[in-house]
Amino acid sequence: MELLDLVLADDGPPLTVLTGHVGTGRTTVLRDAADALRSRGRTVVEVRVAPDGVFVGETDNDPMWTEHAGYPFAHLQDAATDREVASRIASTIAAPLVARDTVVLIDDGQWMAPDGVAALTALAFQLAGTAVRCVCSIALPYGGTGAASGVAGLRRLRAACLAATVRVPPLDRESTARAVAELLHAEPAPELVSHVRARSRGIAAVVTDVVSTLRSTDGVRVMAGYAHLSPAAAHGRVVLSTASPAVHLRRLDDRTRQTAAATAALEPAGSALPVLLARALQRPQHELRAELDELEAAGFLRRTRAGGWRFLLPALRDHLSLAHGPWLRRSLAAVLVRASWDGTVGLDRSELADLTVVAGRLVPTERARGELLAAAQDAAQGPAELRHAQWWQAVAELTTDHRERLRMRLEHARACERAGEAAATVAAARELLHEGDALDADARDELALLLTVGLIRTSETDELDLVLDGSADWMDDETIAVACRALALGIIGRWSAAATVLAGSRTSWTARRLPRDAGTAVQWVGDVYAGRLRPADLLVTEGPPTSIGPDHRDHPLWAIGCLITLGDSRGARSHAERAGLADADLPPSHRGALALLECRPESPALAWSALTEPDDTAAGLTRATFHYLLIGLTMASGQIGVARQLVETARKEVLLGDHVVDFADVSVDLALGEAGTAQARLVAALERARSDDLLVGTDLILSVLVSLAQLRGDEAGARLRMQELDEVARALQSPRASMHAAFARATAHRDTTAVEEFLRLAEETGPEYESTHLTLRLVGTGLADPALLHDVYAVYGRLDAPLYRAWTRAAMEAHGVPVPGRAQTKAENERLLGRLLIEGLSNRQIATLLGSSAKSVEGRLGRLFARTGYRSRIELASALLEHGSLVAPPDR
Repeated sequence: MELLDLVLADDGPPLTVLTGHVGTGRTTVLRDAADALRSRGRTVVEVRVAPDGVFVGETDNDPMWTEHAGYPFAHLQDAATDREVASRIASTIAAPLVARDTVVLIDDGQWMAPDGVAALTALAFQLAGTAVRCVCSIALPYGGTGAASGVAGLRRLRAACLAATVRVPPLDRESTARAVAELLHAEPAPELVSHVRARSRGIAAVVTDVVSTLRSTDGVRVMAGYAHLSPAAAHGRVVLSTASPAVHLRRLDDRTRQTAAATAALEPAGSALPVLLARALQRPQHELRAELDELEAAGFLRRTRAGGWRFLLPALRDHLSLAHGPWLRRSLAAVLVRASWDGTVGLDRSELADLTVVAGRLVPTERARGELLAAAQDAAQGPAELRHAQWWQAVAELTTDHRERLRMRLEHARACERAGEAAATVAAARELLHEGDALDADARDELALLLTVGLIRTSETDELDLVLDGSADWMDDETIAVACRALALGIIGRWSAAATVLAGSRTSWTARRLPRDAGTAVQWVGDVYAGRLRPADLLVTEGPPTSIGPDHRDHPLWAIGCLITLGDSRGARSHAERAGLADADLPPSHRGALALLECRPESPALAWSALTEPDDTAAGLTRATFHYLLIGLTMASGQIGVARQLVETARKEVLLGDHVVDFADVSVDLALGEAGTAQARLVAALERARSDDLLVGTDLILSVLVSLAQLRGDEAGARLRMQELDEVARALQSPRASMHAAFARATAHRDTTAVEEFLRLAEETGPEYESTHLTLRLVGTGLADPALLHDVYAVYGRLDAPLYRAWTRAAMEAHGVPVPGRAQTKAENERLLGRLLIEGLSNRQIATLLGSSAKSVEGRLGRLFARTGYRSRIELASALLEHGSLVAPPDR
């Protein structure tokens, strides 16, 4: 530690100044230094400077504190005005300190008055050549009454080599990540760490404030031990605590604080800031420029290259903005809007639109409406955000014509749906539907469909029940009632019931365009999932009509979602390319599921991120598959408990294809050797899927049922399930179903032709996630070339899947295939063991997962305990995970 080195050095300076922004942890550094110095036998005197400049003793049981509470800095009067007085005071202070080789630690030195600064400066000269050391902690920004004399005194001491400065740096990225993990008790995603660092600049106290604000505003989502930034955080304002730099604003006079608060709102003004401050605050520019200079000198602001001013700490700007009342907030926004319109300030369209919403009717109505309308129309072509919906809402409020206002409110409802804001969509659609005949038929149909989807997403079960039986008060004719009922039944996975509703009322729901589109969409997806419409047909048609909205934007997304659910990653990619859709254009569930199917290295990060992002209706088609793949990846990493947590999350989220979630849950049972439980649950899931007229996903279930029958020696049962799987594969015509059917035939009959078919399908069609796991099992039966294990091992390496890598290594050793990287293998095995221990698994469960015996695991753990000195499974696991390999514990 640099501070201790200076204090303990024989030739060290008598004074060390410890600096750092408020909240960086200077007090903690001082306390740690005090403990370390006392452990080395040094006498330590701790002093704190109160905001009124009075020195206060931190240790009340030391004999040195018996005379005065702030001794040795009790009587400092006139030290600043008379150097001889300062010298006499310093001599008085130094005498008892030198007698005991003391180290004086002074916290919050930024509050020192000029007398205190003068006495400390003189003391440093008096202590030259002695073993006494002083450490004075000063928080930045340094702008107290003694700041000027403090800076001058420090210059004198440095010139005489009697002072040094140590800075407590902000947290780096890694330290920030650790701090966030401790606060949330979860592993933070990279984008969350980046967000916190950007808002806090690494200042420890502000890191805490940012995370606290995220938690209180739903800006962060913690799932299965991982923390992710949610879209709600994008425009959130940080609330600062008293431990943060906000406390230093109290030392500013009222006018300068007012200027700082207005600057927080007007910061985008750049070099025009003084002009706009003068307009907003009705004060002379020269006064305001002087106050900006003062704020810059105190460390609150910095000048930009373009001549503007920026807050050094974005969170402080947010804190000041929150302090504005509604009227002031609107007034300042209006100043910026007008300045943008007259060319004084350059703002981009989105920034101007946001400010126009805040300004409201404080700016000319027609111009404001035109700006907002243009911004909203532009935004409709890109990724949806909640603020775009707010622009449409503001346009509606500024529109005087009633019919035009209704049209804008409809756009607002559409924008809420696009942004994934289900509650806002429900509120907007429900309110508009009460307008009666003022809406045309198309608008009413669209709003009814939007409301139906929103009710499902918000789990408003009472009103949803009315939709399902066709009796909601806004379902005012049979056409829309049938379409909404079918759409709701389809989204919650009751495809058979949806088909019955549509078949019984075809002349009704086909009478108008949007209900016809919705009914056709449900019918189309139902046919795909029942095996009546094949993947090849998806690739040559435009897909289903959209179920909501008039722009048909969902056409390719519905088709891509169906293809992903069928496990056809290459078909999904092909359809996306034909539609001109890049990855960024796909819903989060689509992106995450595709990355997992393709075993891309970035797939874990994409998948965890997708858990927190809002999905649209099309993405609901892939949500079950997405969860199944993520649960499998989590299990492959050895996080069995986390996989179980994800199963519970999936059960709450997945409406369509919950039998696929059951399959994922059963996969964990099988890995832990609970075959009996798995068998019963798979049979129940299969029956439930069939009752809903679903074939999609049953290929996964039947493939495992074939294997379980073989393990029991039930050849008749295996043949029966294999026939069912062949029928499903012929109906679905998907690469995944075909691969599973070929694999089942190969293993059941040791059919070399089926082996060749499987390997061809794996090579030509994928998906790699499925084919890799099946290839590992196929080699284990002796039916495939063991050399294929090299590719399997590489894939699991890309996915950071140590459990599956361990399984693959065992297969490689059993077949005489060289395992690459012995040193890496040892570290990976130890890290995997750490994960399994931290999951709280028993020795028997660990043995099952690793393919060994409970006695073998017990012996291995005993040897590790004896070798390292760790005393518990938790200690051992923590060491394995933290260091990646075993190290001895610190001395106890």
